[in-house]
Amino acid sequence: MDVSQIDGVTKCGFRDRCHFSRGCRCCTPGTARLRRASLDLAFRLAKSSTPRRASTGNPEASAKLARICRPIHRDEIVSGLRDLGIREGDGVLVHSSLSSFGYVVGGADTVIDALLDATGPEGTALAPTLTGRREDGPASPPVFDVRNTPCWTGRVPTEFMKRPGARRSLHPTHSVSGIGPIVAALIGGHERSLTPCGEESPYYRLAQKGGFILLVGVGQGSNTTIHTAEELAEVPYHMQKEPADTIIIDYEGNRRIERLYLHDWGTPRCFERIDKELLDLGIMRIGKVGASTLRLIKSLPMIEFLVEKLRKEPRYLCR
Repeated sequence: MDVSQIDGVTKCGFRDRCHFSRGCRCCTPGTARLRRASLDLAFRLAKSSTPRRASTGNPEASAKLARICRPIHRDEIVSGLRDLGIREGDGVLVHSSLSSFGYVVGGADTVIDALLDATGPEGTALAPTLTGRREDGPASPPVFDVRNTPCWTGRVPTEFMKRPGARRSLHPTHSVSGIGPIVAALIGGHERSLTPCGEESPYYRLAQKGGFILLVGVGQGSNTTIHTAEELAEVPYHMQKEPADTIIIDYEGNRRIERLYLHDWGTPRCFERIDKELLDLGIMRIGKVGASTLRLIKSLPMIEFLVEKLRKEPRYLCR
């Protein structure tokens, strides 16, 4: 098994309690070392165990081990996306953990190919290629080179933005990469959006076009579009008080300065609390591929629901 596939998606290793001071995983660079170690152990056990040994012990643990170690192929992922409700022509922003599937034959490229198959040539696939840091601000403005600045959102986005035809927005902390016929309309001018996920961002533009958010093996803590609702509702804790003179280097190598408001990393969140409400309202569907849980969310209804909620209760998403 190729354990090098296990990506660096931001996680703290706890389902119900986050040890990051911010409390949301979507904007926090982190590590999957705990998950990497557990899967490495699972692969080594599977390799060294005889069928008799593998069939004994805890049945639940054996079933989980089987799901992790069973090879996952492209057509199975496409089928799972179709069952979830993705159709050709859809626009989908995917947050992903490659390792959540277990072993994917072909790694990140297989997941990307499956997503492009599901959305088809008339659809548009996007991935968050975030680069923001806790230190970013007026005293330490970010420097972003669209061609060379790596993202920390995992293996799938890293490979996605290298694809022929992929274009990456120029926002210095919350860039998005996309492939498809409406990418230019979604990402154009993102670097001039006063806030990272506001009305001029790909996150909100995709929602306006009836797009979806797909969470692959990650929870709501990785759902960056929730920040769109926070920004539209103008919650008091989310943005830094003063703008920063960010430095952006575009595809032609031109260097520019954009004065932008950046996220304030100081308030712990609990984005997971919206999971049940999204299900109950019919805004989200849940499916399974291999060992990975998939969530497909209607972006605009989610934003509208949260904006209304936050205007009544501004700290609804805080711990």
